Amino acid sequence: NNCDEHATCTEEEDGLRCICPDGWVDWSGDGQTGTRCDPNQCEDGTDMCDEHASCTDEADGFGCSCCDGWVAEEQGAICVCVRPGWAKVVDGLGAVRFLELVQFDPADLSDGATRE
Repeated sequence: NNCDEHATCTEEEDGLRCICPDGWVDWSGDGQTGTRCDPNQCEDGTDMCDEHASCTDEADGFGCSCCDGWVAEEQGAICVCVRPGWAKVVDGLGAVRFLELVQFDPADLSDGATRE
């Protein structure tokens, strides 16, 4: 059979049928089913899109689109969205907050925080 390795193959009256698992997307095409199964990273939480981005499942992975008012900043495979005119501040515990650059005060970088 030509079922994807993750698909279930069932025998039916008109032949074999391949079915992708729940939570997976069937990208088979050509009127076939279950020959190309891909996990939906957007639904299962394995995408690496920023919290200010929307995720779109694609045949070979996923895509991220920043929300209105945010722009993408490439950091390897991770999609990071930043607001133009704002500074991303990360404190010593990893908490993230954004400060408008016109309001940015170095005193706000207390407790080991850094400006990115």
